[in-house]
Amino acid sequence: MIKVGVSKWCVLAFVITSPALAGTLETVSLTLWGEARNQDYAGKSGVASVIWNRANANPARFKAVCLAPHQFSCWRKREFTQPMPDLHKPQDRLAWRDCVTLASLMCNGTFLPDFGARHYHEARIKPYWSVNAPMLASVGDHVFYK
Repeated sequence: MIKVGVSKWCVLAFVITSPALAGTLETVSLTLWGEARNQDYAGKSGVASVIWNRANANPARFKAVCLAPHQFSCWRKREFTQPMPDLHKPQDRLAWRDCVTLASLMCNGTFLPDFGARHYHEARIKPYWSVNAPMLASVGDHVFYK
């Protein structure tokens, strides 16, 4: 079925198989925005791959993966902590479009993950868990691990 969802930030048109996924689409879009809005499409796709892999490619699990405690820094106590997209700014509009596009592909089951990453961090930091983790790729400002 075709579903049109209206969020506070823009109108999203997407094809989904279940109306329950409308909230998932928004949560995933916001997670990609909060974690990778300054990255190119490949960088955003890397973060999308982590969500996809952690959820075992199951759209019904994407929202829970995004909102899991201590996993994505843009969420604290299930509240979004980042500035919202300002769709009057061209760079925000383009970045938000990428986030919604990737989230739509994920919710429709047509997303193809870049690699098998289940973890990542910003390249400028070195979390304790990354010391022994097998690194898969470095894309933009993020380093991805198995």
